Amino acid sequence: MKRLSELNVKNCIKILFCISLAAFLVLFIVWLTPSRLRLQIAIDENARATDKQQITILVSLVNNLHHEITFNEWNPEHDFVFSLIGPKGNKVPLTEYGKRITDPSALILGMGPFRTIGAGEEKRYSVRLDKLYELDTPGTYTVSATVSASRASMLARMKVPIAGSNQVHFRWELQM
Repeated sequence: MKRLSELNVKNCIKILFCISLAAFLVLFIVWLTPSRLRLQIAIDENARATDKQQITILVSLVNNLHHEITFNEWNPEHDFVFSLIGPKGNKVPLTEYGKRITDPSALILGMGPFRTIGAGEEKRYSVRLDKLYELDTPGTYTVSATVSASRASMLARMKVPIAGSNQVHFRWELQM
């Protein structure tokens, strides 16, 4: 009987050790996870289903920091910079509207509203790429996003690191 209780105690100690080790590893992994704002982009398939000539990108600003962040926003077409690569591997030029709205020297009158994104939350924006870029060649396009220089400068002053976005692909066909 004494031998059986010694085995139970040893097994309990082993189980407690394994649980403690697993908890330590989870905490260690969470501690190593980069704490930053992250951009995620996706094609808005609902808008695409409504109008084949419309390419709307959904931009999510995800707060992976351990605290909330408050910033002013103006216009997502100006706050984010998109890299759009065409079917032939070339950079796609901006439309006249795109040049005006993304010009970093453009005068911005007033300030946009202030937004707060809590820890673990995200803020979503929609941007029409077909308004910003000359999509005149049929084929598959690749797009990624970063924050604009003014937004990056503001975040740097706040000591908030930000990661660039993922890449997404979409197919563009010319409609007659």
